[in-house]
Amino acid sequence: MKKWILAFLVIAFWELPGRESIPFGNREGFVKLWQSIGTMPFAPMTEYTPEENPERPGKTKLVIKTDNSTGMIALSPKIDLKVTPIMRWRWRIVQPFELDPKADEMDDQAIHLNIGDGDRLQQRAISYRWELNSEIGFQDLKYYNLGQMTVSAITMRNRETPPMRWVTEERNIVADYREQFKEDIKPEFAIFIGGNSQHLQQKSIAEIDYIEFLSEEEAKADPIPETEK
Repeated sequence: MKKWILAFLVIAFWELPGRESIPFGNREGFVKLWQSIGTMPFAPMTEYTPEENPERPGKTKLVIKTDNSTGMIALSPKIDLKVTPIMRWRWRIVQPFELDPKADEMDDQAIHLNIGDGDRLQQRAISYRWELNSEIGFQDLKYYNLGQMTVSAITMRNRETPPMRWVTEERNIVADYREQFKEDIKPEFAIFIGGNSQHLQQKSIAEIDYIEFLSEEEAKADPIPETEK
């Protein structure tokens, strides 16, 4: 990610009544829910397409395809993080980059999921990333837009997880944000989904099955199955 545009300030809030997945919508409704941001001159936009998931009939997954491309999509949900601080999501890599295990990833990822807040002068975000060569758990501060955007990047997965395998993640985003930035995340925050390969000049395919927010009690009562960790 080389450039961030703080578009979530003008994105309509989406009301979530209780524990529900963040909506992707169908192909027609998707563009009304999500805003494209973070494009760069002379680089094509990463493709984001909602598709029905045959493993969960009636439910929609999001397919992310990069092709020497960049850019993200964003949504500002109206969620009370004091009540539901746990973000849980299910994702997988379908087609990874072809990269030597010792090569520089050049800040490209087939998929990354971000939570951010801020204003037009200063923005901060936590970025949960599916990398290739970074060690799982590696965390690094990155600065974009001449330091206007500060990103705490966390490697959640890498090449050790094989393609086509669904895995479910869970993070207390309130705790993650507070640990990194020493402040609480603002009530008005945004979710960003991205995939970029403009530096590696490659193609990739990744998918997100769902994103949802839970209370700590709900997460404990409904733990992630061992087969999806």
